[in-house]
Amino acid sequence: MGHVFVMRGDLQALRCDDWLMPCSAGLHVSHAWWMDALEAPLRAAGAYNHRRHPKGTGRMGGRQAIPLAVPPGTPRPWLVDTTGSDPERVTDRARAFVAQVAQADLPRCTRRTKRLVALPVVGTGAGGTFHEAGEVLRRLLPALREAAAQHGVDVALVTWEAAQHAAAQAQRSPADFQGLPKGLRGAAKRLARQALHGRLVLFLGAGVSMGAGLPDWHSLLTALAKTAGLSPEELALYQAKH
Repeated sequence: MGHVFVMRGDLQALRCDDWLMPCSAGLHVSHAWWMDALEAPLRAAGAYNHRRHPKGTGRMGGRQAIPLAVPPGTPRPWLVDTTGSDPERVTDRARAFVAQVAQADLPRCTRRTKRLVALPVVGTGAGGTFHEAGEVLRRLLPALREAAAQHGVDVALVTWEAAQHAAAQAQRSPADFQGLPKGLRGAAKRLARQALHGRLVLFLGAGVSMGAGLPDWHSLLTALAKTAGLSPEELALYQAKH
């Protein structure tokens, strides 16, 4: 069973397996989402941006989502039409995106137990439901919760603004935390209150970074030893001492 995470930050900087890149039915990608590093795969898919690449050749053509061809180890963007003025419509598009990603089962770039699928609060930028962001969130979180449970993936809903993040958190349900044993729920609530007041400092082991694609301790030492020109025997001796 998957979990839904709500976080504030830059979706394009998140180390995930797949993420939703908003576009129009004609594959127009706004300037906010157009990335230099993805220009080649975007153009190959027929996408365009009126500032960077003014002409496109593709259309969604009834497809729910279009994956971009990216190098191995890179989070994969999926073009999804999130335009329209109906919150239910854009919510359905988000749900279908999660389902298609799970069913496609393309190569992953994280080492997490479950595939991590990320998306913004769809349709609330240039998509047409900007003035109904609250209604989109009210519908979106239950839809994502259902999709995560049905398809066995983790879903990260990434917000850009503080107000939107607070609104998303307010829509959280006790069902989002049902994986916690009853005895830990009280502790979780206490930690949440401390976090809201900025009174928490995370102390994490190095293994936490492995989910983001960074090496474990042994792999790091091996890479450093190779760079320093150490022999396998010298490396083994150092590891034995430490």
